[in-house]
Amino acid sequence: VDTYYQYQAAQVIEAKRMVVEVASGERQLAEVLEGARRQLVNAMRYGQTLYIRLASCACDFEHQFSSTEMFPIGVFDHVLRKEDVEHNTFRLREGFDVVVCTHFDAEDVHSYLRDSLPLEKMQQIAVIVSAGAPSHSSGRV
Repeated sequence: VDTYYQYQAAQVIEAKRMVVEVASGERQLAEVLEGARRQLVNAMRYGQTLYIRLASCACDFEHQFSSTEMFPIGVFDHVLRKEDVEHNTFRLREGFDVVVCTHFDAEDVHSYLRDSLPLEKMQQIAVIVSAGAPSHSSGRV
């Protein structure tokens, strides 16, 4: 899944990197959230997928990595700013969608992510790797 989206017209948010950069003090939370907001707006503007790659972390989008002014948990609420709008109009392009991918096993998703993401608003899809497929395939969605 990760490899697929690397080769698509997608805005990729590296959630694990966000957590590490804020925890280490490399970047401020506001700076990280603003970057995520810009990626969200670009995905909406150009009809791309917003691909949120959790990898093996439970980035807390419900609380810490959420802001009504920058990157809201509702993903659409209040993310547009004056500089994002052209001629008082913003057109959401066809093709925009949001994909959140984790490497947790399907049976562990709820226990690891229930406090980090609004799982009740998401459709869980488990990727099943067929026999003979490369073992480096991404985990589960």
